Amino acid sequence: MLYCDSVCLLPPIGTSDHAVVSLSLCVSLQHQTSCSTIGNQTRPNYAKADWSSICCFLSAINCSNVFCSCTSTEEYWDAFVSVIDECVNNFVPHFRPTVYTTNVKHYPSHIRKLLLSSWKLYRQFRSKELLVKYKEISQLCSNSKKY
Repeated sequence: MLYCDSVCLLPPIGTSDHAVVSLSLCVSLQHQTSCSTIGNQTRPNYAKADWSSICCFLSAINCSNVFCSCTSTEEYWDAFVSVIDECVNNFVPHFRPTVYTTNVKHYPSHIRKLLLSSWKLYRQFRSKELLVKYKEISQLCSNSKKY
């Protein structure tokens, strides 16, 4: 949905003889948030776009022909979007994003180091001192996971 709101006519800027039109443009885009459809969607990869072909395509567009039959703002918008869609579909490759479904937690490096050191101590302890150190590091690790 596209609409204008708060249209105001303001005085000219500087020494210009043209008035300034101020308005609020409100654009509402539809989007899907369903988890079942996210994995099946492809997205444009703008990093691999053929930008020179895009420039040639857009510079060859005759705006008079594209917008000649438009009578409302919505028709202008639809015509504009159709040109952009055609451009993106022709010159921008699409990819299917990776969907991570595992529930593995990725801890920061300092927590991973604590886990590793506690595991090493756990495997090596043969004395009460090492057992105490292991328990201390284990407790530190447990406290770090809470944040």
